[in-house]
Order: sequence, then C-alpha cells, then structure tokens
Amino acid sequence: MQLTQLEYLIAVEKYGSISRAAREMYTSQSSISTSIKTLEKELGVELLRRGPKGVQITAEGQYILDNAKIIDKHISNIRTVQKEMDGKVRGSITVGGLGTCCMHILGNTAIYLKNRYPDIQVSLKGFNPNQLVQEFTEDSIDMGLMQVNQFNEKYLRAKAEYEQISCRELLKTHLVVAVNPQHPLYGRKKVTLEEIMPYEISTGFVRAENLVYWSLFNKMKELGYSQPITCLGDMVVSRLYAIKRNCIQLVPLISLELTNWLFSIPLSPIEIDQRYDLKFLLVYREETMDQIQELFVKELESYIKPYREAE
Repeated sequence: MQLTQLEYLIAVEKYGSISRAAREMYTSQSSISTSIKTLEKELGVELLRRGPKGVQITAEGQYILDNAKIIDKHISNIRTVQKEMDGKVRGSITVGGLGTCCMHILGNTAIYLKNRYPDIQVSLKGFNPNQLVQEFTEDSIDMGLMQVNQFNEKYLRAKAEYEQISCRELLKTHLVVAVNPQHPLYGRKKVTLEEIMPYEISTGFVRAENLVYWSLFNKMKELGYSQPITCLGDMVVSRLYAIKRNCIQLVPLISLELTNWLFSIPLSPIEIDQRYDLKFLLVYREETMDQIQELFVKELESYIKPYREAE
C-alpha cells in the first residue's frame, strides 16, 4: 500500500469523479484508475463501484476512505511541523465570514498569520449561513466565522451538527446603543427602550426584520415607536450615517470596540435595559482540520482574547 493510492481515493471522493480528480492532481485518469484497482486487489475489497453515471464509494470503500483521511491529515501535520521548524510553513486556507464584523476579525487574523508565516496564502470570502453545507461540500471554504443570536443559534447549530460540521463558540457580545458626543443621550450608561424612541435609528443590517432586531423593534412598536429605521447593510456605512445624522446606531458591542479607532469621531456605547445577546461561532469540519487551519485558529483566538475578556 502506498500513500499515493490513498491520496487518489480521497481525491476521487472529493471531486466526484476520476476525470476531475486527475485534472486537479495533474495526472492521468489511467494512473488513478490503475492505482485504485491495485489497492482494491491488495485489500481484497471493491472500493469504487463504476457505472455509466460515474463512480460511487462502496461501504467498504467508505471505511477505507475515512481511515485514509486520518492518515492523510497526520502526514500533512508532520510535513507542516517540519516546515514550521525550518521557518518555511507553506499552505493555503480559505475562510468565510458573515458580515462586516466577522470579516474585520478575519482580516486582522490574516495579517497576524501572514506576519508570522509569510508563505501561507489566506483567502477571505463572504458566505451565507443558509448555504453553510454547500460551502463545505463544494470546498468553497475550509472554515467560517458567523454571528448568531438567541433566535437562530439553535437552528444553525442543529443544521451544522446534522451535516457533521463542528461549531465552536469563540466570543459573546450584545447589542448596544451607540451615539456621538453631540447626541442628547451622550454620557448615559444605560437607557430604556422608551428613552431611545424619540430618535432615528441606523443599523448595519440589510433589513430591520433580522431576527435579533425583530423582538426589539416589535417591542418598540408596541410602545408607539414611529421614527425611521435606516438599514444600510454595512456596519461602517451605518456608523458614518449615525455620525452625519446625529442619530442612534444599534450595533454589537464588539463591532464598536473593533472599529472605533478607525474614525476621527468615536461613538460611545450605551447599554440597553433589555439584553439582546449575540455569539460568534467558528464552523469547520473536524476530519479535515489540518495544521494550517489550526495555526489560523490559534491566531484568531489570540486576536479576540482581549475582547473576550472585556465581554
């Protein structure tokens, strides 16, 4: 048995066909077919069932494949550790982020990682949690960072668990009212919903109906709130709008702490008497976690540590 045989089997399962696996691995279809047939003969079992619609992994093949992935992961880690000791860690990682705050966290993590390991290639992309499974099955991302709230966390965790995608809580935060120094509420430590009702509100969400705001806005409407709610789809744009219009920005506390230093006019956070919690979850596949991904997570946790402690 050779490592190349296991790598070919993993590639066929990953790309869905021998032809695509051959293209991705820069080899010929016959090389992959012959290699896997030789492995089947050595093991005495059929690994792939070949038919007019392509190849399918057999039950015995799935067992071999699962173990092959474990071996491949350990080999990859050994190679990475050796390169790390030589100061030449190489590899690539694609990380998905949901929203401006997640992308800000991931962007800074990428900077710190590149400073330590300049030969690691990092790609960031936005992703939709409703397409979480598709992102992983199509190899669009290696891991992701997403913001959840008390309304959708249970559903998203269950969906991920069903598809064998792991979720790890990295950070907790909550909504606050943010105002500039000219706003009438500036200097307050806490406000009630009734006290923010006279003022215009801006948010970085696409629409006011996002679940974490839904309960809050419904409550305010019950109390007679009639001011406009401006949803700008971007946290930074919402911040600029709040400064120019001298209105309230509803924003996660961590978002404010991460970006306040970027602006000449910082916004001051004010607690709301009713708490609306948010969490940041790291999503990944345990069986495909390699050394490069572990290094990224290490830098990520180091970057958010001060904010985790503050929260």
